[in-house]
Amino acid sequence: MAGRYLSFYRYARCGPGEAARAGQLAQLRRALVEEWSELGVRGRVYISGEGVNGQVCVPEPSEEAFTQALRQRKELVGDAGELILSRGERVGAGEPQPFSDLRVKVRQRLVNDGLPESLDLSDRGQLVAPAQWHELLQKRDEDVVVLDCRNGYEFDVGRFEEARKVQVDVYRDTWEELGRLLEGRPKDKTNVMIYCTGGIRCEKAGAFLRQEMGFDHVLRLRGGIVNYLEFVKESGVASQFVGRNFVFDERATQGGVQATEDVLGRCAYCSAPHDVHSRCSSPVCSNLMLQCPACAAQMGGACSPLCQTTAQAAQALETEEERRAFRRAAAAQLKSNSPGPSERYGILRGETGRLQRDGGPDRGFETRTGQSSIRTFATLTGGPRSMAIGAGQARAHVCRGKLERVAGSPAQHLRSS
Repeated sequence: MAGRYLSFYRYARCGPGEAARAGQLAQLRRALVEEWSELGVRGRVYISGEGVNGQVCVPEPSEEAFTQALRQRKELVGDAGELILSRGERVGAGEPQPFSDLRVKVRQRLVNDGLPESLDLSDRGQLVAPAQWHELLQKRDEDVVVLDCRNGYEFDVGRFEEARKVQVDVYRDTWEELGRLLEGRPKDKTNVMIYCTGGIRCEKAGAFLRQEMGFDHVLRLRGGIVNYLEFVKESGVASQFVGRNFVFDERATQGGVQATEDVLGRCAYCSAPHDVHSRCSSPVCSNLMLQCPACAAQMGGACSPLCQTTAQAAQALETEEERRAFRRAAAAQLKSNSPGPSERYGILRGETGRLQRDGGPDRGFETRTGQSSIRTFATLTGGPRSMAIGAGQARAHVCRGKLERVAGSPAQHLRSS
């Protein structure tokens, strides 16, 4: 069934008192799942003491009923009905669907800002409608700075023309980067225009720019890119957002939402034009990356030679039980900090949370989870790498980007080129 993509959020308290609020949120979560499931709603919704943030797809016959039910929820919209609701693109019945089910989760914070004290969200700059934002971009001069407050990989495939990237991997690093980008700018004359996918990241960014950095003129795009693209579609104006809008749903590896025909992204390996993200085929990585079809075929869909050989090791295991054990052993996943030939790896904490550092010229880490272990050596300068992954009798050993052996399996002869 055809549906409509909707994005909504609001920063506010959901209940009186910290202790009472936790119980109220759990009860609210159950009520929302029951109520919205009956309307056929699918998506991801997060509620916390700070407010609500959601992206959903609603069947067309239920859209009006859903929006009415949403606005009647005082726990979400407040007495003044301050919810920011953006109507995104229509999703046809035969098109890739954004979500397969409905999930409502309780979180401590809507966005993890890493700040020691809460910002005053009553002072976060001016909210600008898409039509006014479009006009301001057309008239911008040297006193205007446009900042993209999304993740770097989102910016890489789509952005407003002449926008500057707030280059961070996690949101809590935004504050230092804002200082770098706006260093030396006069705080009384500079118009700082900020935007993100749906608007929620700009709430705290706007407050920080006003309160901590002292900028007088901070403008936030109401409803973010989602709302702007719908304005472009309805008004017929030429979009000043070019490329693709990355979305955090099941369309992420299907290209997201194409705003214009411009291909801004580049393959991380050969630099060929490419703007559709994919995930590394290795079960110990699943890194999000830009990889063109030719490089994907050459590397088996992996983001590095190390991940390619690890993926081959997993595929070589004979039984599903062995493969599950292999994946459990790789619970301490390797995650690329910089997708591409540099192969810079960091290691995430495993099940037990015990992380041990080995000595030597190569930074070595070992994480043990029960009878399984995963081990990696990595350097930031292209030095030797060695990884052994095992569970029970099934073990794989990778060294210098080459699979040396797979023990406990008929695939011991497997080698990578």
